[in-house]
Amino acid sequence: MQNPTSLERIGVSAEDMENIEVSPEKFSEMYAITPIEGRYKRHVKNLSNLISEFEWTRRRIWVEIEYAIKLSEFLNSSGTDKRIIVKRFSEDEKKLLRSLYYKFSPKDFLQIQLLDRKTKHDVVAMVRWIDYKLSQHNITIEEAIHFARTSADINSNVYATIVRDIFEKEYLPLLLKLQNTLITFAKSYNSVFSGQTHGQFAEYTTLKKVFANHVDALTQAMSPFIRQEEKGASKLRMTGKLGGAIGNNSDIKGAYPDLDWDSFNKDFIENTLSLKFLDMCDQDEFNIQYSEFFDILTRINDVIIKFSEDFWEYCSRGVFRKKVTASESGSSVMAQKTNPWRLEGGWEYLADVDFNRYHNLTKYKRQGDLRRSIRKRTIGEPFAKIIIAFERIISELDLYEPDTGFLIKEANENISMSSAYIQTVLKREGMSDAYDLLKKISMGQRPDIKMYYSFIDSLKEQGRITPEVCEEIKQGMLPENNTGDADMLADRAIVRAEEQIEKISSLYDNNN
Repeated sequence: MQNPTSLERIGVSAEDMENIEVSPEKFSEMYAITPIEGRYKRHVKNLSNLISEFEWTRRRIWVEIEYAIKLSEFLNSSGTDKRIIVKRFSEDEKKLLRSLYYKFSPKDFLQIQLLDRKTKHDVVAMVRWIDYKLSQHNITIEEAIHFARTSADINSNVYATIVRDIFEKEYLPLLLKLQNTLITFAKSYNSVFSGQTHGQFAEYTTLKKVFANHVDALTQAMSPFIRQEEKGASKLRMTGKLGGAIGNNSDIKGAYPDLDWDSFNKDFIENTLSLKFLDMCDQDEFNIQYSEFFDILTRINDVIIKFSEDFWEYCSRGVFRKKVTASESGSSVMAQKTNPWRLEGGWEYLADVDFNRYHNLTKYKRQGDLRRSIRKRTIGEPFAKIIIAFERIISELDLYEPDTGFLIKEANENISMSSAYIQTVLKREGMSDAYDLLKKISMGQRPDIKMYYSFIDSLKEQGRITPEVCEEIKQGMLPENNTGDADMLADRAIVRAEEQIEKISSLYDNNN
């Protein structure tokens, strides 16, 4: 009988190999500058649809068109006889205008790129493209497109909607999935667990409590996502502005001094773009909320990095074992290895996320400069790393289960972790030297349960404790009986987390 080939041994046939086709997408991934756009592109395809240059341009058109429609309605209801748009747009005209962003195509994008190379200004190029497209339908409103606006009035709001959509559509669902994964671990496994402080065995707890601790840390870190306002709980809202070149409405106020442009701006930002209106701004807004927002995400990353480090240590210690398939390898030479490589990669990607550089959004020169725009264009990078990390960590956790036998064995072999319990009960009974007595038989040694039982019996024989207390200690020091309020505290944390998940899911439901 012929031995199977190396491919057949992992379930791959020669036909599978030869039937591979190189698509344009796969070809571009091969030559990607970074692994985000190459090896890990499958994780961030949806993100690419939200943050690409194509989408930035499409959303600029969206803001410009909706602004023109809102402007026509406002001017034609104001009573002024100096209207740059002489009448309200009809429903057919609105449909045509909106088709510019609804049906925005790669060819449209390249047309704007052509204009950009001539104008050396992306927003100016986009405005000229809108005029060109509308002129093909005999709609001439060149003076109304981008009327009295500055580039930051467009780009700042586009950035806000992009960050909002990345957060609500990509980041938050994955974060809640990770939290639910940790909750499932906490609910599913409740073996005794040997807790360590300073890298040394300390006291007993439960695996349920260990995971519930991480769950509760995430619950605390996510709490800013639910804002408490007078009307009740609300979701975190990104901010927008529409104040002109340096935030005073100077140009549009000069053209129409009798109209309430502050109210117009607020209406457009909040009701058309669904952002939180900022009336105080310079060329751009101050970006204080973004600085706060990225601090929140950094704290969440810190919590998950801490969990990843701990879980890695537990795997190394033998607390968890990996469920592997026959075709999977942990090493190219060490056949015994089953590495938590997905976890390690996710952990490193989270460690590589640097939201601190976005604090520079608040450090602009005078009334504004280009640095904020440059920084905002890179916002996809940290979110891409986070999404890759979350997916890797979640997929790794799905492959692990605790080794209950190991946990029980480890707990019994380190019975000295009950020394604090023993001496606390003895102090309750009036033994002021309890700590020193326990220290003599515990510190720097590996006493077993027989040694502790002998010590407790000797105290009974000396008359220092009653037979009832002697039996109480012997039973109470057993690992499974010496976890205090671990289960109650864990259950409470899990309830808090599940309530928060339900509230966040309701607030950020895109159908609401």
